[in-house]
Amino acid sequence: MFVGLVAPIPFIANVGAKQLGPWLLGFAFGNMVVLPSAVVAAVTLPKGPARFREFWRYYEVKWGIGLKGIVWVYGFMSLVWVMCTTRLLLGT
Repeated sequence: MFVGLVAPIPFIANVGAKQLGPWLLGFAFGNMVVLPSAVVAAVTLPKGPARFREFWRYYEVKWGIGLKGIVWVYGFMSLVWVMCTTRLLLGT
């Protein structure tokens, strides 16, 4: 999570970083969701979908949030991340 939060630091050195501020913020917070989810998927999916679902069930029970809530929050943050990453890569 923290690696994702500091990932935009190289973009800050850019001269036009002020205009990219909101996109960098969305990129940072999106990374906090997308990168850990990608790591979990990379570790659990090779062992089968049941193992992947087992992790999310554990997450659901541990934090007391339903899977539907997780999907909504993570889905929204992933969309924000895609939009911000696209804008940063295009440089607009």
